[in-house]
Amino acid sequence: MDEIRLVDLAQTFADEQGISLSRAGALAASDGKFFRRLSDGRTCTVRLANSVIQWFSDHWPADLPWPDGVDRPSPSPESPAAGLIEAHHSGEYPCEGRTSSGGGDPSGGRRGTPSLPSPSLPAAGADSKHEHPMKRVKAALDRRHAALTADPPDWEAAAVAAADAIWAGAALRRDGRLASPDALCLALGLDREVYDYCRDRRRDEAWLPRRGMPAETMLAALGASGDVRFASLPAARAALRALAQRGDVRFAERSAA
Repeated sequence: MDEIRLVDLAQTFADEQGISLSRAGALAASDGKFFRRLSDGRTCTVRLANSVIQWFSDHWPADLPWPDGVDRPSPSPESPAAGLIEAHHSGEYPCEGRTSSGGGDPSGGRRGTPSLPSPSLPAAGADSKHEHPMKRVKAALDRRHAALTADPPDWEAAAVAAADAIWAGAALRRDGRLASPDALCLALGLDREVYDYCRDRRRDEAWLPRRGMPAETMLAALGASGDVRFASLPAARAALRALAQRGDVRFAERSAA
């Protein structure tokens, strides 16, 4: 394995995701200095190199070409990239006229319950059984970008698309847990480490995230998603109420349908 090509693979991924190379190392190899050492001429075992390449394959964006010179293994079946690869090759994109199952709005629209907004028609048309949450999040963010770059900008459409992205990112698996933490992180514009922090602190009954910090937003989204680990968590309910009271449109008070 050419270590320099492995560094190039990591740099391509980091540039696309807007993260540092050290962050990519922490994610792929559990070592923030891993790629720096390879750049300095150090080597690694074949086993570790294969594990790192597998991680990148599992998390590689569908619209980002895989670099030449590195054989790509198939993404793991339950990985974020698995659904993206299948959808990318089939040419699928969010379809109209389908119903959605799972994700965001566990309140059912009950009066006075802070929760995620119901999805707009473009978002509701995506069938969660056929489209990975990451793909639906990216589609919603594409709509948001188009609305913001229109002349004149369509601020209302941009806000709706942003809410759609969070709703898609909050999709749940059959076991009631978040289907794709990376998708929710992308929708919220937060680093994966924020999700990991909230996940690791959830059993601390005395823990409350600081007001206005990223962990508060993440925790509110996890609570609103209906994730069985967070929906009844006092800290998540407090974060939801706090953001709703501050007028955050992503967690607005809902009126009865």
